[in-house]
Amino acid sequence: MKKAKYIILLSLTILLTGCVKSNTSMTINKDKSMSLTSEVLISDKLLDKESRLIIKDEKDKLQKKNMTVEEIKDSNGYSGFSVTKKYGNIDKNSKEEYKEIIISNFFDDKFDDSVLFQVKKGLFKNVYTANYKFEVDNDDFVEDNNSNETVIDDTTNTPTVENGTTNVIDNTNKLADQIEEIAPIKSGLYPPHIENADQEMKDLTYNKAYELYGKPLPKIVEDRIELELNSIISNGYAVIYLISQRLVAKSNKDGYLVGSRGSVGSSLVATMSGITEVNPLAPHYRCPNCKYSKFFENGEYGSGYDLPDKECPKCGTPLVKDGQDIPFATFLGFH
Repeated sequence: MKKAKYIILLSLTILLTGCVKSNTSMTINKDKSMSLTSEVLISDKLLDKESRLIIKDEKDKLQKKNMTVEEIKDSNGYSGFSVTKKYGNIDKNSKEEYKEIIISNFFDDKFDDSVLFQVKKGLFKNVYTANYKFEVDNDDFVEDNNSNETVIDDTTNTPTVENGTTNVIDNTNKLADQIEEIAPIKSGLYPPHIENADQEMKDLTYNKAYELYGKPLPKIVEDRIELELNSIISNGYAVIYLISQRLVAKSNKDGYLVGSRGSVGSSLVATMSGITEVNPLAPHYRCPNCKYSKFFENGEYGSGYDLPDKECPKCGTPLVKDGQDIPFATFLGFH
């Protein structure tokens, strides 16, 4: 009789929408202990004083598997039971295989405790991942039908509202029109200000270029400097370059070597101003004495370091081999 009553009661919980609540939760503590708890509650309106949502035989069966079964009651008129299983250490319930499991079925006989977590052993700490899913009744989800038409119909059918369209669409637009547009972060670039930063970057760049390549500059050097300086200054980046230049200069002066990495090496202005040692021009020779230079612009060499050793044809000084052939667009995207 009790078994039949239990089956009938479970059937009712499935058929009556809104009268059943269920929840499965996991708690993990700092000491790596863990517990899984599943709660099932049914409205008191469906239960008489003698009814029980779980019978004694089922309760005893769960308790024999080291689970705690408790009767519970909430403040909203629902009664039921909770099943809790505790684990001393999640390391003991971990495997290196990765498998999806239905965690809400943890009290079933087929539930595999050992795949609750996937553990990756580390030198100082382990890394845990999990792949869980829950079985949920479709009745637990409410379809979202809040379109304009649905809301207008609902509002129009309300006794205190005469015109649904006015309240749903017109009035909300009126309210929106009264609110000014604001931006939490202003658009545009807001760099710090340094007096004469544009001119200082020009001077630093050209003075170093004249020192290395002579005056007048080779056309390839002149064109590249002009391209970069125009883009940098017109977009407000000169002060950013100048700050970087001063930081690197100060570090070098104090005895700390600075190796600027990344795409900054594609800027000849950065090279000439001392921010980086990478020269982005095409592979070339240059003479530190008479300023002779020869550039290889047709892909003969991938890097200036690949050039064979050679002496200056004008003064006999060993030539410097330089140039990594990197376009300026690599750095700031300018063309």
